Amino acid sequence: MASAEVEDIYRIALGERVRPDRWQREFATDAWPEVLIAPTGSGKTAGVTLGWVAHRLRSPRTTPRRLVWCLPMRTLVEQTAEDVCGWFRRLDDRRLGSGALPKPADIHILMGGVEAARWLDHVERPAVIIGTQDMLLSRALMRGYASSRAIWPMEFALLHQDTQWVFDEVQLMGTGRATSIQLEAFRRLEAEQATEDGRAAHCTARSLWISATLDPNWLKTVDFQVPTGNAVKQIDPSAVKDDRLRRLVTASKLLTRE
Repeated sequence: MASAEVEDIYRIALGERVRPDRWQREFATDAWPEVLIAPTGSGKTAGVTLGWVAHRLRSPRTTPRRLVWCLPMRTLVEQTAEDVCGWFRRLDDRRLGSGALPKPADIHILMGGVEAARWLDHVERPAVIIGTQDMLLSRALMRGYASSRAIWPMEFALLHQDTQWVFDEVQLMGTGRATSIQLEAFRRLEAEQATEDGRAAHCTARSLWISATLDPNWLKTVDFQVPTGNAVKQIDPSAVKDDRLRRLVTASKLLTRE
């Protein structure tokens, strides 16, 4: 996808005057890393979500059909869902996608106390699923909270196939972080074994871990090596042309004693 087309996506979703930063363009055109370290306010949610949109438009057959935002807190789910729903409404109003992108009805929220739409009803359609880690990781372990036992295997299968996981605010995930990493390790081991046995692996699930303070060493488990090199993307505020992020990162923080 050309740079101008990436800019069109941002212009439609975020407003006429909004243009993607360099790293956001890279997310829309290049292969994704495993780790994204970016300051708060740098546009991580837009960069990842609209980057996935760009990949779906360019190569839907090789880009995961489902984008899953896994978050540690309800407030983060609500904020993310509000933004994402607005972006896809605007993209849909412009008839962008031709079946490669989710419709507004295909944005699902999985969170305690929320009556979620049946996201399993149309598994053939692209979708964005935004939820808390308890709801999502329990389904990835085939023990879905607030979910009927009869559909546990279906949820398990869909979350481990043709899915791009995004784990945001990793420093707040606690044991959920280790669970997410080990699940990714198991998927990779299974894909390698399938290739050796001559079985089709198709488009398996992938994972991206995000935080402003993420240390890649946090991601090491007995079966998962610490990401290095191109697998780690760190956003340098001094390299961003728009000085908004630079001013945000270097702003003085006033503390008072009460």
